Amino acid sequence: MNSIFDFEIKDTQCGGKIITREVYEKVKNHLYINNMAFDVNLLYAVKNSGFTIKEVPIKWVDDEVSTISNPLKISSQMLVSTINLKLKKL
Repeated sequence: MNSIFDFEIKDTQCGGKIITREVYEKVKNHLYINNMAFDVNLLYAVKNSGFTIKEVPIKWVDDEVSTISNPLKISSQMLVSTINLKLKKL
């Protein structure tokens, strides 16, 4: 994702994201992906709206019970969604 969207982010899929109300109000109309590519959509909208993205380290504890059902399907959806996002040009 970094090379496609010119991000300098180590983990675009980390579920922990904090944004201010100001940022949300500015980008909310540019959020249209509702699958696993939502994170990329959010980061892309924030970046294209002129805001700075700061990545901070967190301590992650892996949940061995958590699984992704049908990873091939999810990967395919993410690929299509991110291509569409890039072509849409928020």
